[in-house]
Amino acid sequence: MRILMRYFSASVVMATMVACNSTEVAKFDNFKYEGYDDVYTDVNRDSAYCNPILSGYYPDPSICQKGDTYYIVNSSFTHFPSMPIFKSTDLIHWEQIGYVIDDPATLSYDGLQVSEGIFAPTIRYNPHNDTFYVITTCVECGGNFIVKSKDPESGEWSEPIWIPEVGGIDPSLFFDDDGSAYIINNDEPIGEARYDGHRALWMHRFDTKTDRVVGNAWVVVDGGIHPEENPVWIEGPHIYKIDGKYIIMAAEGGTSVNHSEVILVSDSPEGPYTPAPINPILTQRDLPADRANPVTCTGHADMVQDANGQWWSIFLGCRPYPKGYYNTGRETFLLPVTMVDGLPLILEQGKEVPLVMTQKPATNKPMAEGTYGDFSGNFTWTDDFSKAELSERYLFVRNVRSKWYNVTEGTLNMTFDNTSLDSICNPHFVAFRQSHLKCSASADVELSASSEDKFAGIAAFQNDRNFMAIGITSKELVSYAVINGEKKVLKTLPISTDKLNLSISADNDIYTLKATNNGEVVMSEQLSGDFLSTDMAGGFVGTLFGMLAQKY
Repeated sequence: MRILMRYFSASVVMATMVACNSTEVAKFDNFKYEGYDDVYTDVNRDSAYCNPILSGYYPDPSICQKGDTYYIVNSSFTHFPSMPIFKSTDLIHWEQIGYVIDDPATLSYDGLQVSEGIFAPTIRYNPHNDTFYVITTCVECGGNFIVKSKDPESGEWSEPIWIPEVGGIDPSLFFDDDGSAYIINNDEPIGEARYDGHRALWMHRFDTKTDRVVGNAWVVVDGGIHPEENPVWIEGPHIYKIDGKYIIMAAEGGTSVNHSEVILVSDSPEGPYTPAPINPILTQRDLPADRANPVTCTGHADMVQDANGQWWSIFLGCRPYPKGYYNTGRETFLLPVTMVDGLPLILEQGKEVPLVMTQKPATNKPMAEGTYGDFSGNFTWTDDFSKAELSERYLFVRNVRSKWYNVTEGTLNMTFDNTSLDSICNPHFVAFRQSHLKCSASADVELSASSEDKFAGIAAFQNDRNFMAIGITSKELVSYAVINGEKKVLKTLPISTDKLNLSISADNDIYTLKATNNGEVVMSEQLSGDFLSTDMAGGFVGTLFGMLAQKY
Protein backbone atom coordinates (compact mmCIF):
# COMPACT_ATOMS: atom_id res chain seq x y z
CA MET A 1 0.00 0.00 0.00
CA ARG A 2 1.38 3.36 -1.03
CA ILE A 3 1.17 5.07 2.32
CA LEU A 4 1.84 2.00 4.39
CA MET A 5 5.11 1.15 2.67
CA ARG A 6 6.95 4.26 3.81
CA TYR A 7 6.83 3.11 7.42
CA PHE A 8 8.98 0.05 6.86
CA SER A 9 12.72 0.53 7.10
CA ALA A 10 14.95 -0.29 4.14
CA SER A 11 16.44 -3.23 6.05
CA VAL A 12 13.03 -4.79 6.70
CA VAL A 13 11.94 -4.32 3.11
CA MET A 14 15.18 -5.81 1.79
CA ALA A 15 14.91 -8.79 4.13
CA THR A 16 11.38 -9.41 3.03
CA MET A 17 12.25 -9.16 -0.64
CA VAL A 18 14.87 -11.82 -0.12
CA ALA A 19 12.31 -14.00 1.66
CA CYS A 20 9.78 -13.47 -1.14
CA ASN A 21 12.32 -14.71 -3.66
CA SER A 22 13.05 -17.83 -1.64
CA THR A 23 11.56 -21.25 -2.31
CA GLU A 24 8.90 -20.87 0.41
CA VAL A 25 6.53 -18.38 -1.19
CA ALA A 26 2.97 -17.99 -2.43
CA LYS A 27 2.47 -16.08 -5.68
CA PHE A 28 -0.76 -14.45 -6.85
CA ASP A 29 -1.66 -13.04 -10.26
CA ASN A 30 -4.77 -11.49 -11.77
CA PHE A 31 -7.00 -10.94 -8.75
CA LYS A 32 -10.56 -10.29 -9.91
CA TYR A 33 -13.69 -9.32 -8.00
CA GLU A 34 -17.01 -9.22 -9.85
CA GLY A 35 -20.44 -8.22 -8.50
CA TYR A 36 -23.66 -8.93 -10.37
CA ASP A 37 -26.73 -8.30 -8.21
CA ASP A 38 -29.98 -8.50 -10.18
CA VAL A 39 -31.39 -5.20 -8.91
CA TYR A 40 -28.57 -3.18 -10.52
CA THR A 41 -28.55 -4.91 -13.93
CA ASP A 42 -30.28 -2.24 -16.03
CA VAL A 43 -29.61 0.98 -14.09
CA ASN A 44 -28.96 4.06 -16.21
CA ARG A 45 -26.15 5.77 -14.30
CA ASP A 46 -26.69 9.03 -16.21
CA SER A 47 -30.12 9.51 -14.66
CA ALA A 48 -29.87 7.53 -11.40
CA TYR A 49 -27.51 6.39 -8.70
CA CYS A 50 -27.31 3.13 -6.79
CA ASN A 51 -27.58 2.54 -3.07
CA PRO A 52 -25.43 1.83 -1.20
CA ILE A 53 -22.95 4.45 -2.42
CA LEU A 54 -20.18 2.52 -0.61
CA SER A 55 -21.14 -1.14 -0.88
CA GLY A 56 -19.73 -3.83 1.34
CA TYR A 57 -18.24 -3.39 4.77
CA TYR A 58 -18.18 0.43 5.13
CA PRO A 59 -20.07 0.94 8.42
CA ASP A 60 -20.82 3.92 10.68
CA PRO A 61 -20.31 6.61 8.02
CA SER A 62 -19.54 10.22 8.90
CA ILE A 63 -19.34 13.12 6.45
CA CYS A 64 -18.21 16.72 6.35
CA GLN A 65 -17.53 19.30 3.67
CA LYS A 66 -15.19 22.14 2.82
CA GLY A 67 -16.36 24.18 -0.13
CA ASP A 68 -17.40 21.87 -2.96
CA THR A 69 -15.62 18.81 -1.56
CA TYR A 70 -17.10 16.19 0.77
CA TYR A 71 -15.20 13.67 2.89
CA ILE A 72 -16.43 10.37 4.36
CA VAL A 73 -14.77 8.18 7.00
CA ASN A 74 -15.91 4.75 8.22
CA SER A 75 -15.30 2.39 11.11
CA SER A 76 -12.53 -0.17 10.59
CA PHE A 77 -12.41 -2.09 13.92
CA THR A 78 -9.17 -4.13 13.94
CA HIS A 79 -8.65 -4.04 10.18
CA PHE A 80 -5.62 -2.13 8.99
CA PRO A 81 -4.95 0.53 7.80
CA SER A 82 -7.57 2.26 9.95
CA MET A 83 -10.53 4.42 8.95
CA PRO A 84 -10.78 4.54 5.15
CA ILE A 85 -11.33 8.10 3.91
CA PHE A 86 -13.01 9.15 0.67
CA LYS A 87 -13.65 12.40 -1.19
CA SER A 88 -16.35 13.48 -3.62
CA THR A 89 -17.80 16.61 -5.19
CA ASP A 90 -21.20 15.13 -6.06
CA LEU A 91 -21.98 12.80 -3.09
CA ILE A 92 -22.48 9.85 -5.47
CA HIS A 93 -19.05 9.04 -6.89
CA TRP A 94 -16.23 8.57 -4.39
CA GLU A 95 -12.46 8.40 -4.58
CA GLN A 96 -10.57 6.70 -1.79
CA ILE A 97 -7.75 9.04 -0.80
CA GLY A 98 -6.21 6.83 1.85
CA TYR A 99 -6.68 6.09 5.53
CA VAL A 100 -6.74 8.29 8.59
CA ILE A 101 -4.26 6.01 10.38
CA ASP A 102 -1.79 4.05 8.25
CA ASP A 103 1.23 3.79 10.54
CA PRO A 104 1.22 0.34 12.21
CA ALA A 105 2.96 1.81 15.25
CA THR A 106 0.19 4.34 16.03
CA LEU A 107 -2.31 1.88 17.54
CA SER A 108 -2.02 -1.76 18.49
CA TYR A 109 -4.70 -4.31 17.67
CA ASP A 110 -2.57 -7.24 18.83
CA GLY A 111 -4.70 -9.91 20.48
CA LEU A 112 -7.98 -8.09 19.86
CA GLN A 113 -11.08 -9.62 18.36
CA VAL A 114 -11.94 -8.47 14.84
CA SER A 115 -14.91 -6.38 16.05
CA GLU A 116 -12.90 -4.45 18.64
CA GLY A 117 -10.61 -1.55 17.70
CA ILE A 118 -11.87 1.57 15.87
CA PHE A 119 -15.55 2.39 16.44
CA ALA A 120 -17.65 5.06 14.72
CA PRO A 121 -15.30 7.91 13.77
CA THR A 122 -16.72 11.38 13.13
CA ILE A 123 -15.06 13.77 10.69
CA ARG A 124 -15.61 17.52 10.99
CA TYR A 125 -14.16 20.65 9.40
CA ASN A 126 -13.61 23.69 11.64
CA PRO A 127 -13.63 26.87 9.52
CA HIS A 128 -12.37 28.95 12.45
CA ASN A 129 -8.89 27.37 12.22
CA ASP A 130 -9.13 25.71 8.79
CA THR A 131 -8.58 22.26 10.29
CA PHE A 132 -10.15 18.84 9.81
CA TYR A 133 -10.76 16.70 12.89
CA VAL A 134 -11.49 12.99 13.22
CA ILE A 135 -12.63 11.85 16.65
CA THR A 136 -13.17 8.19 17.46
CA THR A 137 -12.84 5.35 19.97
CA CYS A 138 -10.24 2.62 20.05
CA VAL A 139 -12.09 -0.09 21.99
CA GLU A 140 -9.71 -2.13 24.17
CA CYS A 141 -6.79 -0.13 22.75
CA GLY A 142 -6.77 3.27 24.39
CA GLY A 143 -10.20 4.89 24.48
CA ASN A 144 -11.22 8.14 22.80
CA PHE A 145 -8.87 10.33 20.77
CA ILE A 146 -8.67 13.04 18.10
CA VAL A 147 -6.44 13.38 15.05
CA LYS A 148 -6.14 16.57 12.97
CA SER A 149 -5.14 17.54 9.45
CA LYS A 150 -4.99 20.71 7.38
CA ASP A 151 -5.42 18.66 4.21
CA PRO A 152 -6.96 15.15 4.31
CA GLU A 153 -5.81 14.51 0.74
CA SER A 154 -2.19 14.84 1.79
CA GLY A 155 -2.46 11.76 4.00
CA GLU A 156 -0.85 13.70 6.84
CA TRP A 157 -2.70 13.43 10.14
CA SER A 158 -1.47 14.27 13.63
CA GLU A 159 -0.59 11.71 16.22
CA PRO A 160 -3.57 10.74 18.41
CA ILE A 161 -4.58 13.35 20.97
CA TRP A 162 -6.07 11.27 23.76
CA ILE A 163 -9.05 12.66 25.65
CA PRO A 164 -9.41 10.50 28.78
CA GLU A 165 -12.10 12.81 30.18
CA VAL A 166 -14.44 11.48 27.48
CA GLY A 167 -15.56 7.93 28.22
CA GLY A 168 -17.80 5.52 26.37
CA ILE A 169 -17.91 5.38 22.59
CA ASP A 170 -19.06 7.29 19.49
CA PRO A 171 -17.70 10.77 20.26
CA SER A 172 -18.55 13.60 17.85
CA LEU A 173 -17.37 17.21 17.56
CA PHE A 174 -19.53 20.27 16.97
CA PHE A 175 -18.14 23.72 16.07
CA ASP A 176 -20.57 26.58 16.64
CA ASP A 177 -20.70 29.82 14.65
CA ASP A 178 -18.87 31.72 17.39
CA GLY A 179 -15.95 29.27 17.39
CA SER A 180 -16.95 27.40 20.54
CA ALA A 181 -16.63 23.62 20.36
CA TYR A 182 -18.31 20.65 22.00
CA ILE A 183 -17.89 16.89 22.19
CA ILE A 184 -20.97 14.68 22.49
CA ASN A 185 -20.68 10.94 23.14
CA ASN A 186 -22.38 7.78 24.35
CA ASP A 187 -21.57 6.61 27.87
CA GLU A 188 -23.09 5.04 30.96
CA PRO A 189 -25.98 6.97 32.54
CA ILE A 190 -25.71 8.75 35.87
CA GLY A 191 -25.94 6.17 38.64
CA GLU A 192 -26.94 2.59 37.94
CA ALA A 193 -28.35 1.62 34.57
CA ARG A 194 -32.05 0.86 34.89
CA TYR A 195 -32.00 -1.88 32.24
CA ASP A 196 -29.72 -3.59 29.73
CA GLY A 197 -28.96 -1.13 26.95
CA HIS A 198 -29.64 1.97 29.08
CA ARG A 199 -27.16 4.61 27.92
CA ALA A 200 -26.88 8.39 27.95
CA LEU A 201 -25.50 11.13 25.72
CA TRP A 202 -22.96 13.37 27.43
CA MET A 203 -21.59 16.75 26.40
CA HIS A 204 -18.21 18.34 27.07
CA ARG A 205 -16.78 21.75 26.21
CA PHE A 206 -13.66 21.53 24.05
CA ASP A 207 -10.90 24.10 23.67
CA THR A 208 -9.52 24.08 20.11
CA LYS A 209 -6.46 26.10 21.13
CA THR A 210 -5.23 23.50 23.61
CA ASP A 211 -7.10 20.44 22.27
CA ARG A 212 -8.33 19.78 25.79
CA VAL A 213 -11.69 19.16 27.37
CA VAL A 214 -12.57 21.94 29.81
CA GLY A 215 -15.02 21.98 32.69
CA ASN A 216 -17.45 19.28 33.73
CA ALA A 217 -19.54 17.10 31.46
CA TRP A 218 -23.33 16.93 31.59
CA VAL A 219 -26.05 14.60 30.32
CA VAL A 220 -28.23 15.88 27.48
CA VAL A 221 -30.13 12.65 26.72
CA ASP A 222 -30.86 9.91 29.25
CA GLY A 223 -31.98 6.66 27.65
CA GLY A 224 -33.53 8.02 24.48
CA ILE A 225 -36.46 9.99 23.15
CA HIS A 226 -39.01 8.13 25.30
CA PRO A 227 -37.25 7.20 28.57
CA GLU A 228 -40.46 5.73 29.99
CA GLU A 229 -40.30 3.03 27.31
CA ASN A 230 -36.75 1.95 28.26
CA PRO A 231 -35.13 2.75 24.89
CA VAL A 232 -31.82 1.01 24.20
CA TRP A 233 -28.42 1.99 22.83
CA ILE A 234 -28.69 5.71 22.20
CA GLU A 235 -25.43 6.27 20.28
CA GLY A 236 -23.72 7.79 17.25
CA PRO A 237 -24.76 11.36 18.14
CA HIS A 238 -24.12 14.42 15.95
CA ILE A 239 -25.07 18.07 16.49
CA TYR A 240 -26.21 20.51 13.78
CA LYS A 241 -27.32 24.12 13.80
CA ILE A 242 -30.19 24.71 11.38
CA ASP A 243 -32.07 28.01 11.22
CA GLY A 244 -30.96 28.97 14.71
CA LYS A 245 -32.01 25.64 16.26
CA TYR A 246 -29.57 23.06 17.66
CA ILE A 247 -30.39 19.51 16.67
CA ILE A 248 -28.97 16.30 18.11
CA MET A 249 -29.33 13.41 15.69
CA ALA A 250 -28.58 9.98 17.13
CA ALA A 251 -29.15 6.29 16.58
CA GLU A 252 -31.46 4.31 18.86
CA GLY A 253 -32.53 0.68 19.14
CA GLY A 254 -29.25 -1.13 18.53
CA THR A 255 -27.52 -1.86 15.22
CA SER A 256 -29.74 -4.81 14.22
CA VAL A 257 -33.23 -4.75 12.69
CA ASN A 258 -34.61 -2.37 15.37
CA HIS A 259 -32.10 0.32 14.48
CA SER A 260 -33.47 3.84 14.00
CA GLU A 261 -32.45 7.48 13.83
CA VAL A 262 -34.00 10.15 16.08
CA ILE A 263 -33.60 13.88 16.70
CA LEU A 264 -33.90 16.24 19.64
CA VAL A 265 -34.06 20.05 19.48
CA SER A 266 -32.82 22.94 21.62
CA ASP A 267 -32.37 26.72 21.47
CA SER A 268 -28.87 26.32 22.95
CA PRO A 269 -26.00 23.96 22.08
CA GLU A 270 -25.83 23.02 25.77
CA GLY A 271 -29.51 22.07 25.97
CA PRO A 272 -31.98 21.19 27.27
CA TYR A 273 -33.01 19.09 24.27
CA THR A 274 -36.58 18.05 23.48
CA PRO A 275 -37.51 15.05 21.28
CA ALA A 276 -38.99 16.08 17.93
CA PRO A 277 -42.56 15.03 17.06
CA ILE A 278 -41.48 13.45 13.73
CA ASN A 279 -39.38 10.67 15.31
CA PRO A 280 -38.08 8.31 14.17
CA ILE A 281 -36.66 10.14 11.18
CA LEU A 282 -35.31 6.89 9.72
CA THR A 283 -36.05 3.20 10.36
CA GLN A 284 -37.02 0.06 8.46
CA ARG A 285 -38.07 -1.99 11.48
CA ASP A 286 -41.81 -1.77 10.77
CA LEU A 287 -41.66 -3.15 7.23
CA PRO A 288 -42.50 -6.74 6.21
CA ALA A 289 -39.48 -9.03 6.39
CA ASP A 290 -40.38 -10.75 3.11
CA ARG A 291 -40.34 -7.59 0.95
CA ALA A 292 -38.29 -7.56 -2.24
CA ASN A 293 -34.73 -6.18 -2.07
CA PRO A 294 -34.91 -5.22 1.60
CA VAL A 295 -32.61 -2.79 3.37
CA THR A 296 -32.50 -3.33 7.13
CA CYS A 297 -30.73 -2.03 10.25
CA THR A 298 -30.80 1.59 9.05
CA GLY A 299 -29.37 4.27 11.34
CA HIS A 300 -26.14 5.95 12.44
CA ALA A 301 -26.74 8.90 10.12
CA ASP A 302 -24.91 12.12 9.30
CA MET A 303 -25.86 15.09 7.09
CA VAL A 304 -24.47 17.70 4.68
CA GLN A 305 -25.88 20.18 2.18
CA ASP A 306 -25.47 20.08 -1.59
CA ALA A 307 -24.71 23.03 -3.87
CA ASN A 308 -28.36 24.22 -3.73
CA GLY A 309 -28.61 24.00 0.06
CA GLN A 310 -30.58 20.72 -0.02
CA TRP A 311 -29.73 18.49 2.92
CA TRP A 312 -28.61 14.91 2.25
CA SER A 313 -28.03 12.13 4.73
CA ILE A 314 -25.63 9.23 4.69
CA PHE A 315 -26.38 6.30 6.98
CA LEU A 316 -25.64 2.64 7.46
CA GLY A 317 -27.89 -0.14 6.28
CA CYS A 318 -27.72 -3.85 5.47
CA ARG A 319 -28.87 -5.87 2.46
CA PRO A 320 -29.95 -9.32 3.69
CA TYR A 321 -30.52 -12.34 1.50
CA PRO A 322 -33.93 -14.08 1.79
CA LYS A 323 -33.14 -15.78 5.11
CA GLY A 324 -32.74 -12.33 6.68
CA TYR A 325 -29.00 -12.77 7.16
CA TYR A 326 -26.40 -10.50 5.60
CA ASN A 327 -22.73 -11.21 4.83
CA THR A 328 -21.74 -7.92 3.20
CA GLY A 329 -21.68 -6.06 6.50
CA ARG A 330 -23.11 -2.63 7.20
CA GLU A 331 -22.90 -0.34 4.18
CA THR A 332 -23.12 3.39 3.43
CA PHE A 333 -26.36 4.71 1.89
CA LEU A 334 -27.42 8.18 0.66
CA LEU A 335 -30.88 9.78 0.67
CA PRO A 336 -32.24 13.34 0.41
CA VAL A 337 -33.58 14.93 3.57
CA THR A 338 -37.01 16.56 3.77
CA MET A 339 -37.34 19.51 6.14
CA VAL A 340 -40.55 19.33 8.17
CA ASP A 341 -41.18 22.51 10.16
CA GLY A 342 -37.44 23.15 10.04
CA LEU A 343 -36.52 19.66 11.21
CA PRO A 344 -34.79 16.97 9.12
CA LEU A 345 -36.71 13.85 8.06
CA ILE A 346 -34.63 11.27 6.20
CA LEU A 347 -37.45 8.85 5.35
CA GLU A 348 -41.08 8.66 6.38
CA GLN A 349 -41.96 5.64 8.49
CA GLY A 350 -43.30 2.83 6.35
CA LYS A 351 -41.30 3.77 3.25
CA GLU A 352 -38.55 1.52 1.94
CA VAL A 353 -34.97 2.61 1.36
CA PRO A 354 -34.63 2.53 -2.45
CA LEU A 355 -31.66 0.78 -4.04
CA VAL A 356 -31.97 2.93 -7.16
CA MET A 357 -32.54 6.70 -6.86
CA THR A 358 -33.38 9.11 -9.69
CA GLN A 359 -33.05 12.27 -7.57
CA LYS A 360 -29.44 13.40 -7.48
CA PRO A 361 -27.60 15.98 -5.37
CA ALA A 362 -26.80 19.33 -6.95
CA THR A 363 -23.13 20.00 -7.56
CA ASN A 364 -20.96 22.80 -8.86
CA LYS A 365 -18.18 20.36 -9.70
CA PRO A 366 -19.16 16.99 -11.18
CA MET A 367 -16.70 14.15 -10.63
CA ALA A 368 -14.82 13.44 -13.84
CA GLU A 369 -14.83 9.85 -15.04
CA GLY A 370 -11.60 8.15 -14.04
CA THR A 371 -11.22 10.16 -10.83
CA TYR A 372 -13.37 7.89 -8.71
CA GLY A 373 -13.59 4.21 -7.92
CA ASP A 374 -16.32 1.61 -8.38
CA PHE A 375 -18.04 1.37 -5.02
CA SER A 376 -21.74 1.08 -5.93
CA GLY A 377 -24.00 -0.89 -8.25
CA ASN A 378 -22.55 -3.80 -10.17
CA PHE A 379 -18.85 -3.54 -10.92
CA THR A 380 -15.81 -5.59 -11.79
CA TRP A 381 -12.49 -4.78 -10.12
CA THR A 382 -9.27 -6.36 -11.33
CA ASP A 383 -5.66 -6.17 -10.28
CA ASP A 384 -2.82 -7.45 -12.44
CA PHE A 385 -0.27 -6.26 -9.88
CA SER A 386 1.46 -4.13 -12.50
CA LYS A 387 2.08 -1.38 -9.92
CA ALA A 388 4.80 -1.64 -7.30
CA GLU A 389 2.40 -1.02 -4.45
CA LEU A 390 -0.87 -2.59 -3.37
CA SER A 391 -4.11 -0.77 -4.08
CA GLU A 392 -5.72 1.13 -1.21
CA ARG A 393 -8.83 -1.02 -1.79
CA TYR A 394 -7.08 -3.87 0.04
CA LEU A 395 -7.04 -4.25 3.80
CA PHE A 396 -5.35 -6.45 6.39
CA VAL A 397 -6.45 -8.12 9.62
CA ARG A 398 -4.70 -6.23 12.47
CA ASN A 399 -1.43 -4.31 12.29
CA VAL A 400 1.13 -5.27 9.68
CA ARG A 401 4.27 -5.41 11.83
CA SER A 402 6.68 -6.80 9.22
CA LYS A 403 6.73 -6.60 5.47
CA TRP A 404 5.67 -10.14 4.55
CA TYR A 405 4.56 -9.26 1.00
CA ASN A 406 5.83 -7.42 -2.05
CA VAL A 407 4.74 -6.81 -5.63
CA THR A 408 7.21 -7.56 -8.42
CA GLU A 409 6.79 -8.05 -12.15
CA GLY A 410 3.02 -8.42 -12.02
CA THR A 411 2.94 -10.81 -9.08
CA LEU A 412 1.94 -10.45 -5.45
CA ASN A 413 4.43 -12.47 -3.41
CA MET A 414 3.62 -13.53 0.15
CA THR A 415 5.83 -15.33 2.64
CA PHE A 416 4.75 -17.89 5.22
CA ASP A 417 5.06 -17.98 8.98
CA ASN A 418 3.22 -19.81 11.74
CA THR A 419 0.09 -17.66 11.51
CA SER A 420 -3.23 -18.68 10.03
CA LEU A 421 -6.67 -17.16 9.71
CA ASP A 422 -7.79 -18.70 12.99
CA SER A 423 -5.10 -16.89 15.00
CA ILE A 424 -5.58 -13.54 16.78
CA CYS A 425 -2.65 -11.84 15.12
CA ASN A 426 -1.79 -10.53 11.64
CA PRO A 427 -2.37 -13.43 9.21
CA HIS A 428 -0.76 -13.26 5.79
CA PHE A 429 -4.03 -12.28 4.14
CA VAL A 430 -4.60 -9.49 1.60
CA ALA A 431 -8.33 -8.81 1.54
CA PHE A 432 -11.04 -7.14 -0.53
CA ARG A 433 -14.59 -6.47 0.70
CA GLN A 434 -17.49 -8.64 -0.43
CA SER A 435 -19.75 -5.93 -1.86
CA HIS A 436 -22.64 -7.86 -3.44
CA LEU A 437 -25.05 -10.66 -2.65
CA LYS A 438 -24.07 -12.27 -5.96
CA CYS A 439 -20.36 -12.05 -6.66
CA SER A 440 -17.09 -13.87 -7.11
CA ALA A 441 -13.41 -13.40 -6.29
CA SER A 442 -10.60 -15.24 -8.03
CA ALA A 443 -6.84 -15.25 -8.55
CA ASP A 444 -4.12 -17.33 -10.16
CA VAL A 445 -2.32 -18.99 -7.27
CA GLU A 446 1.12 -20.59 -7.34
CA LEU A 447 2.81 -22.33 -4.44
CA SER A 448 6.59 -22.57 -4.42
CA ALA A 449 7.11 -24.65 -1.31
CA SER A 450 8.08 -28.24 -0.63
CA SER A 451 6.75 -28.28 2.94
CA GLU A 452 3.38 -30.00 3.28
CA ASP A 453 2.21 -27.56 5.93
CA LYS A 454 2.22 -24.53 3.56
CA PHE A 455 -1.11 -23.43 2.09
CA ALA A 456 -1.72 -20.78 -0.58
CA GLY A 457 -5.20 -19.88 -1.70
CA ILE A 458 -8.34 -17.75 -1.58
CA ALA A 459 -10.49 -17.23 1.51
CA ALA A 460 -13.83 -15.72 2.50
CA PHE A 461 -13.24 -14.44 6.02
CA GLN A 462 -15.57 -12.98 8.65
CA ASN A 463 -13.56 -13.55 11.81
CA ASP A 464 -11.00 -16.01 13.18
CA ARG A 465 -13.77 -18.53 14.05
CA ASN A 466 -15.77 -18.26 10.82
CA PHE A 467 -14.23 -18.48 7.35
CA MET A 468 -13.81 -20.73 4.32
CA ALA A 469 -10.83 -21.28 2.03
CA ILE A 470 -9.67 -23.10 -1.08
CA GLY A 471 -5.98 -23.57 -1.76
CA ILE A 472 -3.05 -25.76 -2.62
CA THR A 473 -0.38 -27.50 -0.58
CA SER A 474 2.67 -29.24 -2.00
CA LYS A 475 0.55 -32.34 -2.66
CA GLU A 476 -3.15 -31.49 -2.58
CA LEU A 477 -5.93 -29.18 -3.61
CA VAL A 478 -7.92 -28.49 -0.43
CA SER A 479 -11.15 -26.76 0.50
CA TYR A 480 -12.28 -26.32 4.06
CA ALA A 481 -14.46 -24.23 6.36
CA VAL A 482 -14.08 -23.11 9.95
CA ILE A 483 -17.54 -22.75 11.48
CA ASN A 484 -17.80 -21.43 15.01
CA GLY A 485 -14.20 -22.45 15.58
CA GLU A 486 -14.59 -26.00 14.27
CA LYS A 487 -12.62 -26.94 11.15
CA LYS A 488 -14.34 -29.05 8.50
CA VAL A 489 -12.44 -30.27 5.44
CA LEU A 490 -14.81 -30.12 2.48
CA LYS A 491 -12.77 -31.85 -0.19
CA THR A 492 -9.19 -32.86 -1.05
CA LEU A 493 -7.71 -33.90 -4.38
CA PRO A 494 -4.17 -34.86 -5.32
CA ILE A 495 -2.60 -32.43 -7.78
CA SER A 496 0.34 -32.55 -10.15
CA THR A 497 0.63 -28.79 -10.67
CA ASP A 498 1.71 -25.95 -8.42
CA LYS A 499 -0.43 -23.28 -10.13
CA LEU A 500 -4.21 -23.03 -10.40
CA ASN A 501 -6.92 -20.42 -10.79
CA LEU A 502 -8.93 -20.48 -7.55
CA SER A 503 -12.25 -18.78 -6.90
CA ILE A 504 -14.99 -18.28 -4.33
CA SER A 505 -18.42 -17.15 -5.48
CA ALA A 506 -21.55 -16.21 -3.57
CA ASP A 507 -25.18 -16.45 -4.61
CA ASN A 508 -27.02 -15.04 -1.60
CA ASP A 509 -26.42 -17.70 1.08
CA ILE A 510 -24.74 -20.32 -1.17
CA TYR A 511 -20.96 -20.21 -1.68
CA THR A 512 -19.06 -22.19 -4.29
CA LEU A 513 -15.32 -22.93 -4.20
CA LYS A 514 -13.68 -23.83 -7.52
CA ALA A 515 -10.31 -24.63 -9.03
CA THR A 516 -9.52 -24.27 -12.74
CA ASN A 517 -6.55 -25.46 -14.78
CA ASN A 518 -7.32 -27.54 -17.84
CA GLY A 519 -10.77 -28.08 -16.47
CA GLU A 520 -13.02 -26.89 -13.66
CA VAL A 521 -13.23 -28.65 -10.33
CA VAL A 522 -15.90 -27.74 -7.81
CA MET A 523 -14.53 -28.05 -4.28
CA SER A 524 -17.74 -27.39 -2.40
CA GLU A 525 -21.29 -28.55 -2.80
CA GLN A 526 -24.03 -26.06 -1.92
CA LEU A 527 -22.03 -24.69 0.98
CA SER A 528 -24.21 -22.45 3.13
CA GLY A 529 -22.53 -19.15 3.95
CA ASP A 530 -24.85 -18.42 6.87
CA PHE A 531 -21.94 -18.81 9.28
CA LEU A 532 -20.33 -15.74 7.66
CA SER A 533 -23.34 -13.60 8.54
CA THR A 534 -23.40 -11.14 11.40
CA ASP A 535 -26.38 -12.98 12.88
CA MET A 536 -24.40 -16.20 13.31
CA ALA A 537 -20.78 -15.01 13.58
CA GLY A 538 -21.56 -11.93 15.68
CA GLY A 539 -19.60 -8.71 15.61
CA PHE A 540 -19.86 -5.64 13.41
CA VAL A 541 -17.83 -6.42 10.29
CA GLY A 542 -18.55 -7.90 6.87
CA THR A 543 -17.07 -10.72 4.83
CA LEU A 544 -13.70 -10.23 3.16
CA PHE A 545 -12.47 -12.11 0.08
CA GLY A 546 -8.72 -12.32 -0.15
CA MET A 547 -5.44 -14.02 -0.95
CA LEU A 548 -3.91 -16.16 1.75
CA ALA A 549 -0.53 -17.69 2.61
CA GLN A 550 -0.62 -19.65 5.85
CA LYS A 551 0.44 -22.66 7.83
CA TYR A 552 -1.96 -25.53 7.16
